[in-house]
Amino acid sequence: MRIAKLSPDATVPLKVGEKVNLLIEIDYALTKADSGAVMVVVQTADNKSLGQKVQAVVKGVGKAKLAVDFVVPQTSEVRVFAPLSGEGQTSTSTVALRTYKVIGEK
Repeated sequence: MRIAKLSPDATVPLKVGEKVNLLIEIDYALTKADSGAVMVVVQTADNKSLGQKVQAVVKGVGKAKLAVDFVVPQTSEVRVFAPLSGEGQTSTSTVALRTYKVIGEK
């Protein structure tokens, strides 16, 4: 599981109040289940949810493309988690993560 593409680039800080259209492309390999899900979860530094999307996937290697729109709140960073879970699994063992620094008001 890895984040193949992320837009906007995580090396560029986000601004408080900015509207963000996050686009993520994930390379995954689902081997322990016949089906599962790739998810993208966007959170603030104190773990408040800014949005999430889920895409169903089938066993094997593939790519998932997801998008989440959000407005940057007052926080020190925005975290983007991309977990992969197989059908019937109670926990997620494979997670990719990117972090955006957040700078003050526009």
